[in-house]
Amino acid sequence: MDYDEGLRTLAREGASVFPGALSNSAELLAYQRDLIWAADTLAHGRVAEMPQVTDPAEAGALLEASILRLRSQGSIVRHLQGLASQPAKLASATQLRQCPNVLDLCISVFRGDRLRAGLEDGEPILAYPTMSDALTMFFATEDDAGRPLHQSLPWHQDFPYMMQSSDQLVIWIPLTTYDESLGGVECFPRSHLDGLVEQVGQGDYYEVAPSATARSAAHSDGPVRLPWNLGDVAMFHGFLQHRTIPNTNSDRVRVIQTFRVSDLSRGSGLEYNFRSTGYVDRNYEDPKNLDFRDQYPRLMILGEA
Repeated sequence: MDYDEGLRTLAREGASVFPGALSNSAELLAYQRDLIWAADTLAHGRVAEMPQVTDPAEAGALLEASILRLRSQGSIVRHLQGLASQPAKLASATQLRQCPNVLDLCISVFRGDRLRAGLEDGEPILAYPTMSDALTMFFATEDDAGRPLHQSLPWHQDFPYMMQSSDQLVIWIPLTTYDESLGGVECFPRSHLDGLVEQVGQGDYYEVAPSATARSAAHSDGPVRLPWNLGDVAMFHGFLQHRTIPNTNSDRVRVIQTFRVSDLSRGSGLEYNFRSTGYVDRNYEDPKNLDFRDQYPRLMILGEA
């Protein structure tokens, strides 16, 4: 497929959707099937049969049904998330992350970045941050304690959660079919050009400081809602300011697999040895994770959110 226009949009706006990039992907279907099996196995407490499904849309519907059934049993649904997150443990997730359709797009993006930086020679060197992988299930309901499960994330950048390199892409892959009621993600186009901006720490979470969002909004046409459907791949820069749009459909769940990939070839991140958050450096007498707050203290703001 010819994705030149999508690549140009990504370079200019910081985000782009590549329609149908995985529409005939055996890797996508294999991953959906493994997730259905895992959800059914966790729900019933015994090994389930592998679903015999060959259509990704049908697999998406089965996956939603299996996840909703698992969710009805309480917090055990978190174990399904754990199988596919930080990092993904299922081999089919790794195969999806590294399938040719996804990797070729990543390489094309980073090659373009190198050319625009005047680096014509050499190839991107791809790496995955420790926290790269995330299976996210967006429910419209509440948990047993009455807390919302819709995971309405505020304006944020992904880089503070990842580190490793500022030359970084977010790969956003829907595993279920689209409906407007399921929500999605919206962004400020071109906000990645503002670079890494001030952050407000909220426990383990980071929000973009309202003053930084206001600056980005002033020169953006946003916020813009990214279109999506099963089989599409959305990509955006790790510095892009974005937030989730909640799912309002209590009969369905939006299921998204996210990967992040870095290009190390331009040396960004070398100042902290290309480490990523969650990575324990055993060379320290007191092993510690790389922490965004420690590395970028000047960007942390208290009491603004």
